[in-house]
Amino acid sequence: LEAKIREVNEELAELSAARHTPESERVGLAHADKARNKRLAREVNRLSKMSLVSEQRVSDAERANRELMDVINKLRHGRSEFLKQLGKLNEREAAMSADMKHFAQAAHASLDEKEKVEVRLKRQQFDYKQEGNHFE
Repeated sequence: LEAKIREVNEELAELSAARHTPESERVGLAHADKARNKRLAREVNRLSKMSLVSEQRVSDAERANRELMDVINKLRHGRSEFLKQLGKLNEREAAMSADMKHFAQAAHASLDEKEKVEVRLKRQQFDYKQEGNHFE
């Protein structure tokens, strides 16, 4: 934009310099003003077209920014929902892990108790056989 402003200022300086040329003095002041006005009208048309193009680009950029902001906000919302679900799943996993440890401990305790009962049963069977042989 600054470069365009410099270009316009340079062209205005050129037009001002052209106004005071010997050609303008020869042709006449009225004809020189007519030519100058024609050049200025062309310049105004060119600059207005450039400004329209710039405005369209700015408008497109603003629209793209709004769309990006909407997408980012949707992604943030989705991420927050995902993090909530992830937190619930982590809590559930921790609870299940604690339950599994408890079940594993209970299973080991049951196996130990079963082994003790089997040993006691074998001992009683042995004792019963010994007593039966002893009384015969």
